[in-house]
Amino acid sequence: NHLDHEAVESLQGMIRRRHGPVIVVSHDRTFLDAVCTHLADLRYWSVEYYTGNYTQYMDERAVRMEKQLQAYKLQERKRKAMEQRLHKIRERASFYDSPRWGKLLKSREKHYDRTFQETIKKPTQARTMQMSIGGKVHDRKRIVTITTWSIGWRSNVLYEIDDMEVKGEDRVLISWANGSGKSTLLNFLLRAYDEPELTQRVERWANVRVGRMSQHDLQQYDDLTVMKRCESQFPDDWDQSTIMSKLTNAGIPKEDMIKTMHQLSYGQRVKIRFIQLMSQAYECLILDEPTNHLDIDTREALESMLVQYEWVLIVVSHDQWFVEKIGMNREWKIEEGKLIEIGN
Repeated sequence: NHLDHEAVESLQGMIRRRHGPVIVVSHDRTFLDAVCTHLADLRYWSVEYYTGNYTQYMDERAVRMEKQLQAYKLQERKRKAMEQRLHKIRERASFYDSPRWGKLLKSREKHYDRTFQETIKKPTQARTMQMSIGGKVHDRKRIVTITTWSIGWRSNVLYEIDDMEVKGEDRVLISWANGSGKSTLLNFLLRAYDEPELTQRVERWANVRVGRMSQHDLQQYDDLTVMKRCESQFPDDWDQSTIMSKLTNAGIPKEDMIKTMHQLSYGQRVKIRFIQLMSQAYECLILDEPTNHLDIDTREALESMLVQYEWVLIVVSHDQWFVEKIGMNREWKIEEGKLIEIGN
């Protein structure tokens, strides 16, 4: 979950060079595409096996589900026709009160039971988070302008920035190596830290509502229950039934809603944070490694939301599949002690 791009590529190379079986548990779709030759899909209390990488698995799974759906529809049409015939025979057996009709009814009922002793189940679609988020700024409005800035603490300068600007509808990717100051940059932009003793001239977030999800925020939870925490952070007009409905749609079981926040998994905390984000009309979203600890279904729901999000988006991520899916138009990286832009 926390490896940067270079570390992931190194791990991929190590697995591909290994002579022998490797069992991988991962939600990183690009990684699965690169290293897997077989996949086991564990869902709905069963295991299905597939040959190929993740992309091939998705194609084959779609084919299997379509075949299963068509077989299920055919079965149900046959079931309905047989039930209609049984109903007519029961009516006649009751009306005529004849042994012949009674024997025929018993024979047809046995045939019906044998026919549907083993049934084809309707394909189950994964339940994903239904998310949407609002807010808007003009596409030319300046969100942040940095003329000269040194990032770091006191005499420890991590890198310098010259003449960087973010405007409305920019989608900025920050994806350089771990430990190089990505989260520090986000925190300085949001004034989350005290002003450092470094040269800086920054104009930030003028009349813009900013929503943020950081890894640090998700680790700072108290002993309030999930419902109590949600009641304090979600909109005032959301009653308990609305909150429970939102949590259920996010895949959080009712039995987990009475737990305390620190008892939840990291992935469940991320889901709750996203529900809070979607309840506000933010004009700028800043997401720090948003896909860490999320399962694939939830990642896909998040991607669908962010594809439709038309305003300012600043994302720190090493999830290549996620980044390509949501479509970033700018990318920042560090080179020779300076923050530079390398295009989209």
